[in-house]
Amino acid sequence: MRLCKGQGKKVYIMNDQITHKEQPLSAIEDQAADWYAKMQAQNPDKAGFAKWRLAAPEHAKAYQAYQQMWADSHALANDSDILAQLANIPSVEKTSRSRWYMPSAAAAILLVSFITMFLIQNIPQVEDFSTGIAQQQIVQLDDGTIVTLDANTKLQVVMSSQGRDVQLFKGRARFDIAKDSQRPFVVSTNVGSVRAIGTIFDVNKTQYAFNVALLEGIVEVAAKSTKNKSQKKRMTAGQKTTVSTTQGVAKPTKITQDLAKGWTNGLLQFNATPLSQAVEEFNRYLKKPLRIRDKDIGQFQITGSFATKEPEKIIKALTLMFPLKAVPSKNVVLLVWDQTRQ
Repeated sequence: MRLCKGQGKKVYIMNDQITHKEQPLSAIEDQAADWYAKMQAQNPDKAGFAKWRLAAPEHAKAYQAYQQMWADSHALANDSDILAQLANIPSVEKTSRSRWYMPSAAAAILLVSFITMFLIQNIPQVEDFSTGIAQQQIVQLDDGTIVTLDANTKLQVVMSSQGRDVQLFKGRARFDIAKDSQRPFVVSTNVGSVRAIGTIFDVNKTQYAFNVALLEGIVEVAAKSTKNKSQKKRMTAGQKTTVSTTQGVAKPTKITQDLAKGWTNGLLQFNATPLSQAVEEFNRYLKKPLRIRDKDIGQFQITGSFATKEPEKIIKALTLMFPLKAVPSKNVVLLVWDQTRQ
């Protein structure tokens, strides 16, 4: 898997195949503008509009953004800065309709230009990225940041003039952040967030927590709401930490570069990791996810490396390492005690 840069387009590289976005964002924005104009007509094509809007999530977002732009334009009509600029337009004697019409038209055009420039600079750009089972993906964001998505990962990127925000819904991603001191880069989950300016780090989200591994630079890690006092901690390169709903931000500990970079090189590496946590990572690569029937099984400590290109061997390795057996069902594979080996 590699990243190519081409003529201003984002290129996604998966298994050495190049794929572009199915529809450029600019084309969707043009369609949104067209539909907005059509819907202002006396008898709009409501059925056609509904079909277009529901065809893709990006359509609804683009139309909503366009609606907001026009709503904001009305609000900006009385903006003091814009009115001050308009006041500088030379006036002429209104002796005839033809002599005062042109300055009025110019003023209207100038007003629209000011509003348009203001809105373009301030409307956030939203993009969604996701990967499936056993897939990884590399994307380059508009600011130059490179994001590597692990298998079965979903995130949303919001770029604006004030900041760069990522919401990680599930999975794991590495962020090689382009430096921009005016716009901090923040990765958030339902548990907490990581704040940086220019650095490289991993965020690995599990059900009730997330792990951070810092390869370069400095970041600030924060928990959202917890009774624990450890709600914020600063990390330096070569450290890792865990943020949970119950414990807040754990004390950062050292991590080796090899262990941190393993998953981007096709290896899942563990060092005394609870089996319950390791299973969450294994399931990103397994067509049939693993399920642990007994909580005691989840407490096993696992150490070792597992190749993501051979996910079928992961289950066999687990049954050799521990007194367990794998019981396949229609949708999952259960890990249960092997009574003959206890």
